[in-house]
Amino acid sequence: MINRGSEKISCEEVEDLVYRYDSFDLAAAVAMLDPVFSERVCVYVSLKEGGPLGLERIRAAMESAGVAKHKHPERLIAVDDMPLTKVGKIDKRERRGLCPPRQRLMGQTLSARAATRASGGCSPRARAIEATSPR
Repeated sequence: MINRGSEKISCEEVEDLVYRYDSFDLAAAVAMLDPVFSERVCVYVSLKEGGPLGLERIRAAMESAGVAKHKHPERLIAVDDMPLTKVGKIDKRERRGLCPPRQRLMGQTLSARAATRASGGCSPRARAIEATSPR
């Protein structure tokens, strides 16, 4: 469960919406720490071969499906492989620890690239795509 402000967002619901796209093999929605809303939605995806990637495309599809805007992912991170537990489920605990928080300095939000550099990066094989418009 992701707590964005006072709104509770089901990780499973966000993942089900992301799985509607044929571009992704696996998806895991996790909480990304945020100084304003406490947490925001961060989605890790494992791409199929040659699948297109785009946070704005996912957001547009969610908006056209009538999904509330607070449930839209704020960050999309593409990874080559997903860590699995012994049972075969995606290890969200490990992913949650790797998602860099949104940071604020003197009231201004750092860009995704600057926040990634400041936190030491997500993962050596991950690409982060963050929305350009703040919420």
